[in-house]
Amino acid sequence: MFALSTTTRRSLRREGIDPELLGALKERVRPLAQSRTRLLSLPEALVDLSFGEGLRRGSVLGVSGPGSLTLALSALCAASRSGMWCVALGVGDLGVTSAARLGIDIERLAIVDVHPKAWVSACATVLEGVDLLIAQPPENLRDNDARILLARVRERGALMVVVGEKKKWRFAPDLSWEIVSTQWEGIGRGYGALSARRVKVRCWVRAEQERAKTFELWLPNASGVVERV
Repeated sequence: MFALSTTTRRSLRREGIDPELLGALKERVRPLAQSRTRLLSLPEALVDLSFGEGLRRGSVLGVSGPGSLTLALSALCAASRSGMWCVALGVGDLGVTSAARLGIDIERLAIVDVHPKAWVSACATVLEGVDLLIAQPPENLRDNDARILLARVRERGALMVVVGEKKKWRFAPDLSWEIVSTQWEGIGRGYGALSARRVKVRCWVRAEQERAKTFELWLPNASGVVERV
């Protein structure tokens, strides 16, 4: 079930990825058992952002705007603490300390740096054995590749969280969160230190952007956690 095919191995090698290392990662992070529910836990502060429905296995959450990676990690912290593995793929400089402060179980967080040309192959391979995937699509993602990844997410019952610029996604997520404004607290006139960030987040379900709702959050508050305003 978790073996890499010959074709996949050749493709990964062409793109500069060691298939043995990626295969070992898949084996390490594979779910220990099938979930009895398709609904994943969400922190209380974010439940309303899902319209009360939570995050579902086999779906895609899109998070965009300044602070999108922080919000994405916050959305997964409850599932992470429940024992699920999370892979962050191609998201740049992810601060492990910040992730832990938000509530991610860093013992179950794998960070994979990948060349843009190998992004699709790496995502498809990791999705064979991971519960939660955070990924930032590269430039020029092809529509067909996006459709293939969506099918893999639904087939595996995983949750994929895409972050970054919406125009790069090439598909409409099942649930979208867009940070539309950001205001930092703690800086005075030439003195002080950043202590908290207040944001407005627009949320909508697929194909219903005209019915979007807006919520205000501390992302994070002065204690380093996400909280509703």
